[in-house]
Amino acid sequence: MKLGTVAKSAAFVIASQLLLACGTGTSSSTTSTVPSPDALTGNWNLLGDRALQQYPLLSLSLIVNGDQITAQGDSNVMCPNGDGGGGTVGLSGQIAADGTFALNESAGNQSSFLWAITGTAPPTGSSTWTGSYTLTTSPTYMGCTINQTAAFTATALPPFNGTYAGTLVEGLTASPTATATVTLDVSQGAAVVSLPPGLSYLPLSGSIMIAGSPCFTHGTSITTPGGDIIKGDYLAMAFAMDDGSQAVLSAFCASPDETTLTGVLFSSITGQCAQTVYGGTLTRQ
Repeated sequence: MKLGTVAKSAAFVIASQLLLACGTGTSSSTTSTVPSPDALTGNWNLLGDRALQQYPLLSLSLIVNGDQITAQGDSNVMCPNGDGGGGTVGLSGQIAADGTFALNESAGNQSSFLWAITGTAPPTGSSTWTGSYTLTTSPTYMGCTINQTAAFTATALPPFNGTYAGTLVEGLTASPTATATVTLDVSQGAAVVSLPPGLSYLPLSGSIMIAGSPCFTHGTSITTPGGDIIKGDYLAMAFAMDDGSQAVLSAFCASPDETTLTGVLFSSITGQCAQTVYGGTLTRQ
């Protein structure tokens, strides 16, 4: 959130408290009742729970720039016959003067499942907002036909901060050739808002320790803009390793409380260990 917006919001809250104290004596609230588009900026879980296998699942990072809003995230949809799958989601739209907004996928999107979102911006200080979604299958998808609309309440995902550790296996097979103990220290920064809107994102930074690799022992996140991000329950990071190589890590937050990372993939992309891939689960310490 911009500093100017924070100052205005704080002034509004203080003024409201003074009016209440002088007028009715009713206890004051720290949450405004006026919709605030800037309050949308952040990470939100709209539907579902990956750990509980509740589908459809949709989680998005929302970035507001003036009256424009962009969303990037992850979804997972299951057909009644068991088909389906997940994928990245990219939406954009405009916020009206009354705080309502609509988000739609870009024209020509080739995803199997298509999303459209309408909602109302939350007041400053709120950790939820309400809306509705429409989910349809692409005409080219043959797994099933879905055309559903329903209401939801989006809840804020906490800032992604902490230490995650666990043992990952090489080769992603039932009989791994090797394992590595991985410790990831990560923190989420303030939203980067830029033009064009598609370049806005929620940044991550951190370091990684590796025990068991023949090539490196630790790395530091690379500061390339947009290279280390979280969008909904999906995160991706790139690291400069101590042997001079580069590596990447991607993962999903298993549940909205972010205690476990699932589908973790750690890959060395340059150097003597290039193309080596470890996978598994990391748990917050």
